[in-house]
Amino acid sequence: MESYLDRIFPAYTELIKTLTKIPAPSHKEQKKAAYIKDWLDALQARTGFPMCTRIDEATNVICECFCEAEPHQINLFLAHTDTVFPDEQPLPVQETDEILAGPGIGDDTANVAALMMGIQYLAEQQLRPQTNVVFVFNSCEEGLGNLKGCRAIMEQYQGKVHEFISFDGSYTSLTTVAVGSERYDVCIKTEGGHSYGNFGNSNAIAAMAELICRLYTIDAKKYPGQTTYNVGTITGGTSVNTIAQEAHMLFEFRSDRIEGLSGIKQDVLKLFSDFGRRFDLSLQLLGSRPSMGAVDPAHMNRLIGEISSIIVRETGKAPTLSSGSTDCNIPLSLGIPAVCFGAYLGKGAHTRQEFLYKQSLRPGLRILIHTLLRKFR
Repeated sequence: MESYLDRIFPAYTELIKTLTKIPAPSHKEQKKAAYIKDWLDALQARTGFPMCTRIDEATNVICECFCEAEPHQINLFLAHTDTVFPDEQPLPVQETDEILAGPGIGDDTANVAALMMGIQYLAEQQLRPQTNVVFVFNSCEEGLGNLKGCRAIMEQYQGKVHEFISFDGSYTSLTTVAVGSERYDVCIKTEGGHSYGNFGNSNAIAAMAELICRLYTIDAKKYPGQTTYNVGTITGGTSVNTIAQEAHMLFEFRSDRIEGLSGIKQDVLKLFSDFGRRFDLSLQLLGSRPSMGAVDPAHMNRLIGEISSIIVRETGKAPTLSSGSTDCNIPLSLGIPAVCFGAYLGKGAHTRQEFLYKQSLRPGLRILIHTLLRKFR
């Protein structure tokens, strides 16, 4: 493997830079998906590796490597192609001796490139799957993408998925618990009017402020698991001398337990309903991510142990176990063992100052390849 890493490392860093430059907001990943498919098709033509690659209606790049020995079991490996940035023009990338920098370069572009290079290793070594394996470069993991790509994959392989690994984040942490969430656009409409001539008329911004204050009286500690809520944005009004007729806020709540998610949802919706008796209040559900289901603990512990052992062997440090909102939410909610981790180290995720440490790429790629080798011989 070391000779492979020595040979491909310059191409690996160039691939990360090339992919980072391709804009891929959630729901608009077509250019990046096309690039990945063309790259995989060229790899297949060059090596004869037994894989079939396609792009589905959700803009997932799906690469199937099937083994006839286990027709009903599929092991999924994913890395998401979308980023949080709305840009539709090429994104900037900078490089120094120590870092690669650019919006989305780590989350999740480095992991996309690592999975591509991992598949190339399998192909060049002429390894064969010992079970059915599907590699997916999926769409819509971020934000209001609402896990669209992963949902589509789980529907396509419904009832067949044995194990699920998402390459997202770094290799210092394993996400093993799904944090579920619901996100709403809350709108309040009122009479409004002129700030002087109609003083005393109801003001949508004032009403929204009151609602927000009420929301923040909710005691999140009373719900099972770790449960949180947040008002992310507030918009509304017309001018300084106008009583606002309309105001909006984006609101979410989260929990790593199904009971916590259902408990806070019940209380939040009751508060909205009560408030709706006084004002014209409407809700638009923007996103819903499920929480943990009943996963076989023995299988889950075995999966965590195998991945942790690989990381310890390559880095000398055990990863921390964490909860989070990732593509793993979908399989975990369905009782399918799943973990999430990445193939790099860096900082500034979800900012335009994001960067990764180049020296982390080699151990990260080794970790990813050894993870794939669990299913290949």
